Formats: sequence, structure tokens, C-alpha cells
Amino acid sequence: MTPGDKLKRLRMERGLKQEVVAEALYFSNRTISNWENNLRTISAENLKKIADYFKVSISYFYQDEDGTTNQDNIAYQQIRLKKISLNDKYFFVLFSFVLLQTFLIFFPFGPRINLVLIELLFWIGFTFVSYFRYSHINRQRTKDYVLPLQQKAQYHTILSSTQRKNAFFIMIGTYGGMILSTFVFYGGVYTLFSLYNESPFLLAFIVLYAVFKMVGHIIGLIVVLRRGVPQAQLDYDKHKYDFGMDLHRTFVTLHYGAIILFFILMSGLPLGEEHIQLVWLVVFVGIFMIIYLRQFLRRISHFFASYQLHPLFSVEKPF
Repeated sequence: MTPGDKLKRLRMERGLKQEVVAEALYFSNRTISNWENNLRTISAENLKKIADYFKVSISYFYQDEDGTTNQDNIAYQQIRLKKISLNDKYFFVLFSFVLLQTFLIFFPFGPRINLVLIELLFWIGFTFVSYFRYSHINRQRTKDYVLPLQQKAQYHTILSSTQRKNAFFIMIGTYGGMILSTFVFYGGVYTLFSLYNESPFLLAFIVLYAVFKMVGHIIGLIVVLRRGVPQAQLDYDKHKYDFGMDLHRTFVTLHYGAIILFFILMSGLPLGEEHIQLVWLVVFVGIFMIIYLRQFLRRISHFFASYQLHPLFSVEKPF
């Protein structure tokens, strides 16, 4: 029996309605119903509340029907699951401001130094606000569960073999596209700033940053090729409970930051007719990369979200 089944048994043995239990534990009736019908899993924190309310041990929810499980000596491990998803609201805000920044490249509203400082401070503030806001949302998405220590947990995907193969080839193509667009964007930025005899330090930074991003994408491509087609089952790893999504988000954010920074620096250049085609190339590829990188995040987040942890509560087949 699952913890939801045990909850239903406890409630019915005591002759309580779902509304009474929900009110006592400060949950909605729908939540109690979803738990009892095994439509939602119960987090460790909520399971403890339920156990305290019914005055039973938390190990009761994992006890076998024949009562052979030792409630006093059984040990449990904590499983942390993070919902793999993205918040589109902040991306739309970001993209809107990138379009505004693109407009300011061709129609700056002040001297270069003032323009760069004001816009740079704005972007730094926006980045910090977005980061802390997203961190708060991320904590809400993370839930802790408990599992008998001897039970082995695995992720199972609902995707078919063909769908996993398609995802594999799409990932290879995506990394290839990022390598190409990164080369074109930073190559165009370097050429543009060198034409204006910019500081050697800035030119060196562009080259080093471009190499850093290219190497990162190449490593990502090698990792995908070495792993091959994603497996139908993956062992649970407490150190990788989000499938590396934090690393992917960080890498994409660094790309966003660099594109925005160079857009800001371009805003103060005295653009001439002889450079306008190169500027448009950099702008077009930069905007394309922002959309492309977002689609990359959406693709892998949807793919990883197809993996569900099983068995989460069952102790019928210990390993």
C-alpha cells in the first residue's frame, strides 16, 4: 500500500471526512483527495504532519501488510526532487529589453560613457532581481521525500526508444548550431571593435570569452556523443537531482550577459555607413542566439521532465 492508501485507511478507521482532515492539517480537500487516490505524492514534511495528527509513526506508511517491517529499526533516506521547468515571464521581459537595447544601438540618447554606465547598471540590477526571484521559485519547486534506505530508486522515462533517439540527434544538432552561431557572433563583435581601434584589453576579452564559450559547447557535444542515446532508466543520484539544469541555466545566462554587454558597448559607437552591415549582422545573430538558447533550455527541460522517480514509496521489492 502507498502512503496515500494508508492515509485513507487511517481517516476511515477514525470515521473522519476528508474535509475534517483537510481543515485540521490546513490543506485543501482536493489535496487530501489527490493523496488518497495516489494522484500526487506526499512530501516528507507533510507526511510528518499527517503522522503527528493521527498519532502514528512515520514508518507506519512504509510497513508491509503482514506487519513484518520493524517500525523501530527501519531506516530511511531523504530524496530530493526538483521540478524541471522554466519561467517564461522573465525571458519575455528580458527579450523585450533586448529589443529596446537594439533600438538604442542605432539611436543612442546620450554620450557613450553615460549611455554605457546607465544601461549597464540597469542590466546588472535586472539580473540580480531575476536571479533572486528565480532562486525563490526554484526553492518552491524543490520537494523532499523519504524512501526506505534499502530501496533503490531509479528514474524512468515515458518516452519511447524512437523519441529518445530523436532527442539525441536534436541535442547534437543544437550544440552544433550553438558552436556556429557563437563563432559568427563573437567574430563579428571582434571585427567591429577592432575597426574602431578599441582597447587591446577589450579585444583580448572578446577572444578569451569566445574561446571559453566555444570550448564549453564542444565539451557539451562530446558528453552527449559519449553518453549516446539517453537510457530508458537512470539511477537516482542525490547530487544530480535536477539533471544538471542549474549548470545549463548558468551557461545560457553567461551567453545572455555577454550579448547584452556588447549591445550596450555598441550603443556608443559612432556608427558609419561602412560598418552598418557588420552591425546588423552582429545584432541579428545576437538576437537569434538569445531565442536559440532559450529553445535549447526548453528542449532539455521538457526532455528531463519526462523522467519520473520509481519506486518512490514501495518497499515490496527491496534491493
